[in-house]
Amino acid sequence: MSYLPPSNYSGYQQPFLQRNPGESLGIAAFVCSLIIWPAGFILALIARSQSRAAGFPQTGLNKAALIISSIFLGLTLLAILFGLMGLLTFNHWDPTTAVWNL
Repeated sequence: MSYLPPSNYSGYQQPFLQRNPGESLGIAAFVCSLIIWPAGFILALIARSQSRAAGFPQTGLNKAALIISSIFLGLTLLAILFGLMGLLTFNHWDPTTAVWNL
């Protein structure tokens, strides 16, 4: 009599490796942070929350996207601030006398 394995036995199987769900979104966030920083910032935050929910550490590209987007955010806020300061000081300039009327 020959031995037959149980019906639920399917032989040797490779162990299932679960991928980080935020990894591909982190790559997209990195690319977008270089081109369109607001989209890169939002994608990096979503990728970070997906990785945390699955129990994976944050990927390097995701961190880089957050840092690059944050730098561009700061530069944009500085440009807006200096632009507003320029508009406010432009109102005190008298072009006819070439003097500042403070």
